[in-house]
Amino acid sequence: MTKRNFLSLLIAAIVGIFMLATPDTASAQPAPGKIVGTVVDADGKPVADAHVVLKHGEKVVAHLRTNAEGHYVFKDLRPGRYLVQAGKVEVGRGQERAAVRPGETVRVRITLKKK
Repeated sequence: MTKRNFLSLLIAAIVGIFMLATPDTASAQPAPGKIVGTVVDADGKPVADAHVVLKHGEKVVAHLRTNAEGHYVFKDLRPGRYLVQAGKVEVGRGQERAAVRPGETVRVRITLKKK
């Protein structure tokens, strides 16, 4: 084996060992979670086109409208505690708290009440 081949082999081995010893930063990130749910009125009937807001602390992180069956989905959420608020004119408002854990789906039903 020549000196040049030996050095190339040595460098390749060192790089390989370094790569094995370095943690994979992608796997260090917690898996995202989801909040899925339904918005219903005081009689338990689904509310279509309700406005749903997702807050993490005081910050609004997402908002959307429910579908025709009153369903909504917030995807790719970091683990943590959230407040889900919903409302629709002439129907009312409601809110629920949710704790999202890595890779889990949390189900949240919100009942709208007139105030």
